[in-house]
Amino acid sequence: WEYDADYGLFLYGNPLESPPVEVVKRGPTAVRNYFKEIKEKETVLLLHSKLLLVGSGAVGKTTLMKKLKDKKFKVKLGQEPTTHGINIIPWELSCTFANRDTLPVKIHFWDFGGQDIMYTTHQFFLTKRSLYLLAWEARQEGQETASFDYWLNILKLLSGGSPVIIVMNKADSRSQTIDEASFRNKFPFIRAFIQVSCLTGKGIKELTELIRSCLADMPHLQDRLPKTWMEIRDALKQLPNPYTSRSKYLAVCKDKGLEEERAEFLSDYLHDLGVILHFRNEPLLADTVILNPEWATAAVYKIMDTKEIVENKGRFKYDDLKTLWPSHDYPANIHPQLLRLMEKFELCFPVVGEKNIHIVPELLPAQRPILEEDKYREPGCLCYEIHYDFMPRGILSRFITRLYTYILHDHYWKHGVELALEHTFALVQSEPLNRKLAITVSGADKSDLLAIARHHLEEIHCSLNMEKDQHYREMIPCRCDTCLAAENPHRYPHHLLKRCEEKGIPSVLCEVSLEHIAVPLLLKGFAPPPPKTDLKELFPELIKAASRLQGRAKAIKPDEDSRNTIIDAILSARGFTVKDQTRWGISATGKRAGELDFLVETPDGNAVSIIEAFNLTGMQRDVIADH
Repeated sequence: WEYDADYGLFLYGNPLESPPVEVVKRGPTAVRNYFKEIKEKETVLLLHSKLLLVGSGAVGKTTLMKKLKDKKFKVKLGQEPTTHGINIIPWELSCTFANRDTLPVKIHFWDFGGQDIMYTTHQFFLTKRSLYLLAWEARQEGQETASFDYWLNILKLLSGGSPVIIVMNKADSRSQTIDEASFRNKFPFIRAFIQVSCLTGKGIKELTELIRSCLADMPHLQDRLPKTWMEIRDALKQLPNPYTSRSKYLAVCKDKGLEEERAEFLSDYLHDLGVILHFRNEPLLADTVILNPEWATAAVYKIMDTKEIVENKGRFKYDDLKTLWPSHDYPANIHPQLLRLMEKFELCFPVVGEKNIHIVPELLPAQRPILEEDKYREPGCLCYEIHYDFMPRGILSRFITRLYTYILHDHYWKHGVELALEHTFALVQSEPLNRKLAITVSGADKSDLLAIARHHLEEIHCSLNMEKDQHYREMIPCRCDTCLAAENPHRYPHHLLKRCEEKGIPSVLCEVSLEHIAVPLLLKGFAPPPPKTDLKELFPELIKAASRLQGRAKAIKPDEDSRNTIIDAILSARGFTVKDQTRWGISATGKRAGELDFLVETPDGNAVSIIEAFNLTGMQRDVIADH
């Protein structure tokens, strides 16, 4: 630790033990609420954990799960059905912890389907403070490389260092050695390698003991929680339907002695744990509490795995949901909420100009439509690339879902999209094999449209715990005469050019032409404008941004998040430090996000203006007065 007279006490190297991190991430009010509950009421140990089975398809993950649960389970070769989506199965295992207490731990197996099309959706359920089994089989030499590369890298990003046991399944039919030391060196969270056979039972007992040992070393299992919270969680599980209303949820909480404000905090905590799904700040979803996430994910996977939708290139009608989702499981009154959930997870988007039509971008065809590409070869275009050390699945599909209102005509396909902002156009293409994403922008407002695209890509990267210059690099092309004429010019890391600018280094060497190129020339159009704080400049820019928003009103969803995103991106592109409060904070009351829509700050973090935005159908003076 260290003390700074100006900024206070800095603590580092002190892992947080209490309260649970899921509570801390919700802010100071949630932390105070937790300690009030702990102080006032009886507590119990958490003793719950997720055990997630991941890996390629057909490696025997489901059979492995059944064998671990029941050592007497008899494998019937070729008769285990393929897992579509996620299966969640309970299990219980006694563990002896460091304090020598032997206690039963309630485990929930999350058995993930191995189809590639599902990988993007799986990312939303790969949680920290969990235990992972990565299953594979020795089908052929080198098969493990692709599977390990994807799963270990995505777990490195999203699991927060949770332990991973690598399980070679089907060891009775074929065995293979791998370079364990190299994998451990690159991925230190790997706990063990083991070979098993569900057919003969080989290694199952040893794997069970490994799981027991890993769980015993996970300190959060002994988190103390208010007993009331656990009673409410168990009461919710006893409700007959996989979802309920907010009012019913609050009634269950009230029956257990928890008032509304604290019930809202509990909802957030259970949501972060994956016990329920409740987006209480999302208008269409606020009144629906999904008690069984498996039920919701099954609905999502049904759409992504339906032959007719796949053959229709990801396109489906709202009315199709009546056929896709059995009415006894998914009554029609819940369809709007489930569809909005898919939009929330950035798995589909509504087609602008066509009523009640949605598209799943992961199912788009690989063939690119005919485009007018000459404009992207004109002098003055901005060319920008992102190079990844590891490129997670679904970055482009999520990008398309976010920016669907900017799509030009029907110019989107599996690996690309063309965007338009008035008379400015952008061609965005993903190259998974080369681990890069390329953007070319042409037109009058190139910097604006590029800034909007970069803003959304940065948010996607942030959601995947990816840090700039550590997990990916922004690359800027050289502008010497040789490179301008070349199909593959030399490129500079953006952060290198910014460092040169900061240190007053006027030029950098092109490795192709060996000429020195001026740094300001290379950064022109890419560098953000100088920070602005003058309110005289803010007001006209806000009017222009609102005017652009109004011009696209029919194409943009009417909810505040969608509209705030556009205002945020445009003002940010103009040099203002804008924080959309629906993402950055909560209201002063602590009851819900979004009471304050935008906060404009100076570069050093001082607030200079607040903006309150709301939807009006006319000059509704009462609405204005309320705000």
